[in-house]
Amino acid sequence: MFSRFSRLLSLLAGCACTAAGCGEADSGSVALSGGSSSVGGGAATGGSAQPSTGGIGGASAGATAGSAGNGGASVGAGGSTGGAAGKTGASSGGSAAGVGGAEPTAGSGGDAVDPECAGVLVADRTEVRTQAQLEALRGIGKVEGSLVINGAPGTGPSDLRALSCLSEVKGSLMITTKSALTSLDGLERLERVGKLDLFDNAELVDLGGLSHLREISTTLSVTDNAKLRSLAGLGALTTIGGALTIDGNSSLVSLEGLDALAHIAGDCTISRNVALASLDGLGSLAEVAGAWTIEANPALVRMDALRSLYRVGPKLIITNNAHLANLDGLEGLQVIEQLSVAGNPLLVQVDGLRNLEKGGDITLSGDTALSSVQGLAALTQVGTLRLDNLAALASLAEFAQLREIGTLYLYNLEALASLGGLEPLRKVQGTLHLEQLPGLKDLTPLSELSEIDNTLNIYGTSLVSLDGLQNLTRVGGTLAIGINEELENLDGIGGVEEVGELYVSSNPRLTSLNGLARLAQLGAEGLSGSALYVDGNNALAELGLHALLRVQGSVLIGDNAVLKSLAGLENLSSVGGEFTVHRAGALTSLAGLEKLTSVGKLTIGDCPKLVNLHALSSLESVAIGCSLFRNEKLPTCEAQWLQHLVEGLGADFSSDDNRVCR
Repeated sequence: MFSRFSRLLSLLAGCACTAAGCGEADSGSVALSGGSSSVGGGAATGGSAQPSTGGIGGASAGATAGSAGNGGASVGAGGSTGGAAGKTGASSGGSAAGVGGAEPTAGSGGDAVDPECAGVLVADRTEVRTQAQLEALRGIGKVEGSLVINGAPGTGPSDLRALSCLSEVKGSLMITTKSALTSLDGLERLERVGKLDLFDNAELVDLGGLSHLREISTTLSVTDNAKLRSLAGLGALTTIGGALTIDGNSSLVSLEGLDALAHIAGDCTISRNVALASLDGLGSLAEVAGAWTIEANPALVRMDALRSLYRVGPKLIITNNAHLANLDGLEGLQVIEQLSVAGNPLLVQVDGLRNLEKGGDITLSGDTALSSVQGLAALTQVGTLRLDNLAALASLAEFAQLREIGTLYLYNLEALASLGGLEPLRKVQGTLHLEQLPGLKDLTPLSELSEIDNTLNIYGTSLVSLDGLQNLTRVGGTLAIGINEELENLDGIGGVEEVGELYVSSNPRLTSLNGLARLAQLGAEGLSGSALYVDGNNALAELGLHALLRVQGSVLIGDNAVLKSLAGLENLSSVGGEFTVHRAGALTSLAGLEKLTSVGKLTIGDCPKLVNLHALSSLESVAIGCSLFRNEKLPTCEAQWLQHLVEGLGADFSSDDNRVCR
């Protein structure tokens, strides 16, 4: 009896494992039933009782000389893996010895236990590095903690048949070895594991030994097994209690073997499997409760095996799959929180999404062959719709059913010439972003749009005017219009009365802002940034903001080459932040600011033709100060006049303009 214990002790010394029926061991110890031998920290004698489970019979680890009732067997520090002693001997259900002990005897109503598979490992973690150590685990039917099988080439385990009794691992079962292990044959009795991690097994080619595995409490991870060709062997698995990860298996061509899998309770990641051509094998999968990522599988062509799928949790990410041609297989999805389809250069259609009606956040990005979004024609409601870097996309007509949208982001769509399909939009609850749309010349499909709660960005288009936005009355955040090479006027937004911040920049043909003639106020209370920014519009001759009364925030007017005055701001009375006029090459005076009474800070610089500042004579409050610099023709007397005014209001003044008063 003790010879087998001694062999197990010597083989597993330092590996933090215990054998069948072990008592509670100190960290790093090896404790065995049938004696008080220990390795490492030593077995804890007199430890607390630990009832055995998993069909071993219910004995508890007792004190060094624990005794049973009449007829009961006594056990040393390791306890017994047999049945607990009753009042007059063995209880109904029988008794069983530990490893090397006597055969169990079934009592009335008890189940006989296979004497060859009665062993239990109870350590938190057991690590096996050699075939000899693995052989010492013959007869182990249950592992209470985790079992790690690893090893170097030539010395690591290469045959798992020593584990032929193993039916349950409550913790993790990790197999990661550089040895000659080619299969998992020997694990045919394994039915339940807490977590299964098959990682970096250099020679593993199949999972056939897992044919009876039906329950994984948390995670199944199959990663970086270079020669693994198939998942066949997982056919009994119907549910994964946590996440599924299949990553970096360079020889895996399909997922066949997971055919019974219907539910994944956590995340699912299928990535970096360079030979994976399809998702065949997931035909029964109905639900992924967590996030699902399908990423960087360069051979993946199709996903049509997913016909049973009806729900994905927080998000579905399909990205950087170089040969993926379509999304067929996703027809069961009607609602999704987040969908990102990005960087799939051969994706030509998304018809597999044709039943999708609602989405929280939908992104199509960098799918350069995608010419149609017909698959999104059923979409009626979306939080954020982002279409960017889709070189072949020429039409949005498929969005004719879309009634409610939070944010619409259209970016770098070279072939898009029209926004036709967006006619139903009445309100954008977030941002409308139109950028790098070189073919866009017309906004008339937005003629029903009346309100944008956040931001309207119009950048990099071929628009000549903003006609089509006549019904727009409010932009709650920023109205930004920039780098539109053909834009001549803003007449199309003449109905806008409320804007948070206004940015008009680098529109070389824009001559006036008078399309915003009804705008009375810019900025919000406490705004520290710019509320009015007019910069780099080389043809701008007038500002035309005739109704503007107040700006809460800062104003910057600069680099407008032909702007000679600030006419168009004649009703502006207060600027809460800094008012900056700079690099205005044609500006001769500040005419237009005659009603300005209050400003946070005033900065005027690099205006080479400026000669007159008297338009500021109505100033009554300057909160911080005033600065003049590099205004080559500004007479000293003009600067001195403004200095006297500003300092008289209790503010600081600085100037490098010291030219002769003329």
